[in-house]
Amino acid sequence: MDGRNYLESLPSEEARALSRRVLEPKDVAAHGITAEFTHAWRIAERAREFIRAHRDRDFLLIVSIDEPHHPFIAPQPYASAFEKFLFPVPNADDPLSDKPRSQQEWARHTASQRSNLVRSGDKSALRHPQHFGCNSFCDSQVGRVLEIIDAETPGALVIHTSDHGDMFGSHGLFGKGPCMYEEIVRIPFIVRWPGVAAAGASSKAPISHIDVVPTLLEHFGVPVPDLLQGRSLLDQIRNPGHRTNDQVFLEFNRFEIDHDGFGAFSPTRTVFDGRYKLAINLLDTDELYDLSADPLELQNLIHDPAIAPQRERLLDALLAWMNRTRDPLRGPHWARRHWGSRDGSTWGGPTRPRPFDEEYYPKTLLYDTGKVIDRYEYSKH
Repeated sequence: MDGRNYLESLPSEEARALSRRVLEPKDVAAHGITAEFTHAWRIAERAREFIRAHRDRDFLLIVSIDEPHHPFIAPQPYASAFEKFLFPVPNADDPLSDKPRSQQEWARHTASQRSNLVRSGDKSALRHPQHFGCNSFCDSQVGRVLEIIDAETPGALVIHTSDHGDMFGSHGLFGKGPCMYEEIVRIPFIVRWPGVAAAGASSKAPISHIDVVPTLLEHFGVPVPDLLQGRSLLDQIRNPGHRTNDQVFLEFNRFEIDHDGFGAFSPTRTVFDGRYKLAINLLDTDELYDLSADPLELQNLIHDPAIAPQRERLLDALLAWMNRTRDPLRGPHWARRHWGSRDGSTWGGPTRPRPFDEEYYPKTLLYDTGKVIDRYEYSKH
């Protein structure tokens, strides 16, 4: 049930207009806002109906709750529950002096939102009662879905995750955009699988959203094609000590095609191994963080000779990933950084076809000969 379905399900234009307003608790009371009015409740209700109808069959159900996005509508008691709540933001005062210029511009662009930060001595905290109230209400709707799973399909594999985080004033930034800080890229991934996944267990090994599809395919007994870049997490779910990935990769190109909001064209490729994070910002300053020593990511170590071996190791992994996946923006520019001594040529290198494409695409014809391509990498002179 997407946003348009939701709006069209509301009874009047007045209700649709109300659903796009940020409501204070007094407005929630004045307009009689109940759980049933919200997008989240309606999505959960449809999920409950689906589970009841399909309880005797194998099924895959994705319940995508749109909130707690703006306008953060939630009924009571959630609308008032977080009026005094302050969310700690310990790295709000990052000067960004050794960080990408795009982040400095972003901080200036959202500077007005710093008024939501509350200072107590040298500490900062965010006051945003609408967001946290709505978020808590969404949790209650997840609970409604789990309730019907317990009643109708109690052995189901359930995965709870999210698309991204929010900067909440960390590093002086708000919202989302072209950065790879933990606040925005480290997301929930909670698995419940009675009798298989140990309750309360935690895994420290890095995983990625691209691992979800292979996980579900293996769960349903469907062969995982080589075309997919992710890996099944079933072994890690069964055994939290298992490490599926040595590292995971993150990408950003531009946020929207139709305008230049949220950082415009900011091609970034990042690799993270669970401790070290290397972000190559192609048109800007690069970043390297040691999350063990610096979990708030305040120290950009990209020029630190003491950590150069880790930087080079991660860069090797990142370049290999871009070539292996045939990243459309791949090329030697990602290796020719001002802090390194690598060279490269814009000629030659991997072709677009990949060994694992053959089952899905016809082989490319080599331009020079008109014959079927006979290798996956060529040298050009």
